[in-house]
Amino acid sequence: MSPMALFFMFFKISAVTFGGGIAILAMAKTELGKRGFPDEDMSEVAALATSMPGPIATSSAWLAGRKIAGIPGALASVAGILVPPFTAILILSGFVMSHRDSALLAAFFKGVLCAVAALVASLVWGEVKRSLIGKGRWINVLPYALVISLILWAGLHPLVAMACGVGLRFVLPEGNRWNC
Repeated sequence: MSPMALFFMFFKISAVTFGGGIAILAMAKTELGKRGFPDEDMSEVAALATSMPGPIATSSAWLAGRKIAGIPGALASVAGILVPPFTAILILSGFVMSHRDSALLAAFFKGVLCAVAALVASLVWGEVKRSLIGKGRWINVLPYALVISLILWAGLHPLVAMACGVGLRFVLPEGNRWNC
């Protein structure tokens, strides 16, 4: 894909997506998949984008654009992500502020919330299926179970519990380590 094609793809995603980075990430996964971007690469982009500082939307656009078309692709992708919300805020902020008590506006945002929840649930379910369901992948459940148990029942600090979960991954059999 050319940088211009990346700009328009991410522009379209950003223009029709409410809900921030995770919702944009779900839409980007769908759109990039239609264009032949491998699921493995998208999972890598999602993992890196959610762990990087800053907005997930711009991080995922940068990473995907760079993987596809280098630095020009990354810049075009980020521009495509940023232009629609920036423009919408400039145009609509006065209207929204003057009608903030409107029942119709509140109903609109409740509907948007439902759609965003469905997009996020779809993304989460896809990641759960990819990493936990399948032959030999049951072992990937153990670190999650350990972390949850240490937080809820042992009262450990979440960072300590997560460190224990990572440590467990390193002692599990090599053939199943990070089996995603």
